[in-house]
Amino acid sequence: MFKVNQHDGKQVLLKDFSRECRPAVSPLKNSYYHGVCPTPLSGKTIGQMLDRAADQGVSHVIFKVPDYNQEITLGDLLCRTRAAAKGFIAMGLQKGDVVMLSGMADMESIVLYYAAVYIGLVLFQPCMRSPLEKYLPKAMQTDPSVVFLGPEVLPVLKEEVEKIWESSPTNRSKTLKDIICTGTNKHNFSQYSEFLKQGETVSDVALNDITSRVSTEDIAYIVATSGSSGEAKHVCQSHFYAVNFAKFANTRRNPYQKCDVIGTRNPTTDDIQFFLSVTQAVYNWREITMIIMSSKVEFYQDDITCLLECIQTYRMTWYSGYPFELVKMFDSPSLQNYDISSLRGVIITAYMISPDFKQRLKQYFPDTSDAYGSSEAIVSMTSATLSSQTQQMESVGYPFPHAEVIGNWRRDPRDIGIMDATGHIRLLGRKEECVVFKHSGDKVYPSLILDTANKHEAVKEAKVVGIQDNHIGHEICLFVQLHPEAVLTEKELEEYFIKELLFLECPTEYFILDAMPRVGSRGKVHIQRLKEIAIERLEGR
Repeated sequence: MFKVNQHDGKQVLLKDFSRECRPAVSPLKNSYYHGVCPTPLSGKTIGQMLDRAADQGVSHVIFKVPDYNQEITLGDLLCRTRAAAKGFIAMGLQKGDVVMLSGMADMESIVLYYAAVYIGLVLFQPCMRSPLEKYLPKAMQTDPSVVFLGPEVLPVLKEEVEKIWESSPTNRSKTLKDIICTGTNKHNFSQYSEFLKQGETVSDVALNDITSRVSTEDIAYIVATSGSSGEAKHVCQSHFYAVNFAKFANTRRNPYQKCDVIGTRNPTTDDIQFFLSVTQAVYNWREITMIIMSSKVEFYQDDITCLLECIQTYRMTWYSGYPFELVKMFDSPSLQNYDISSLRGVIITAYMISPDFKQRLKQYFPDTSDAYGSSEAIVSMTSATLSSQTQQMESVGYPFPHAEVIGNWRRDPRDIGIMDATGHIRLLGRKEECVVFKHSGDKVYPSLILDTANKHEAVKEAKVVGIQDNHIGHEICLFVQLHPEAVLTEKELEEYFIKELLFLECPTEYFILDAMPRVGSRGKVHIQRLKEIAIERLEGR
């Protein structure tokens, strides 16, 4: 079915995906919601997806890496993918073996991703942060068969990996066959050129035979997520998830089927965005040219000019980033110096912004979409045309048809929300953040407190935690970080809340921090550390 929709003053013909995903009819025993749809799910592997795209769009420029002055067509991507895949075969790697990358922000990161999954290997490209003694051992627990070190690898990481390689077999992973350097090699590592040369001994027939054995249920890549606990977890995603996410996410993001220039983070600053984005780009190649952003576009950098410059230079129409980057963008004094009028949409995530800021984003970028799910697996998303304005403002979207919204393994569900008749989910808060006021024992979710805090012009970010007390239930502690140069005392913040909310709705404690404690490669707020700070301050009173 098709329908006509008004966009930019023109009528455009759209596929009718309005019931692409709907609530399941029968009660579910193992999940809260199962996305079902009349649109067939894809049964292709990532390699088959690339084969098809390259056959149909051989000369289409699909990726650009400005930092390295690189670009690649689909035809060239397939050619280089097959060459690198042969290199893996020549090394003796077998289906399911892990390929680990570090410090790779150039085109080779994309080539090696597609080469690995093309023959059923599993790619792992963790973001390495300090302290390295914490992240490296955890990364090596994936038992990689080969490690590739790129031009942006941390020098200290090179040294640590070299120690691992030169250690006795008993201290080294039994699976590790080689360490290969794609950049300048000042250590005793193998050369990337030699890796490719060895692959020339493998025939096309042998390669095609191996690719034919790859299944959609096979694991394509591993991502490391720390959540807010600080304890890294390794999560696997299959070819089935990656390809179908690419299919349906693009339907909701771009129902107009317009040609887009999309900016996304490179894997040295965010591995999860990278995998999702480069798969989506190839699946939807007719509509996408993807810009791999500079490593200067970083979580911890307050200077947003590099992002602004890239949007202006490449006339980016979409950016797959994070809400706090957009907050920095609006607050930056440099914003007026750049023309970012080409940007019509961004992806935002559920927990980091208020409805008011969503509305502000919509005014500047009308096709903005909201996405929800754990960092490693987005499960729902709004649509610019298929979600109502209220649903876009108040919900985190409706589940993808290839996904189920479920609880954590052997744990109670962490997120609490409600769902309307169309499947749109409105989050109320994290279960562990559901706290009890000492005055009457009423349960209060943090969303009202957070929305109120974020409305204050001085507040840059806010979080709520509950501290258990045997006598009163919980202390409700609000933490806020102020905008640069903003002035606000904890007493003034308390007075603001008293004016805005009923007495029972207000926090019991107010804390202003210079900066939120963060953890993990994606810089999430460290909830456990906030609780420790709250306990320390409460005990000191």
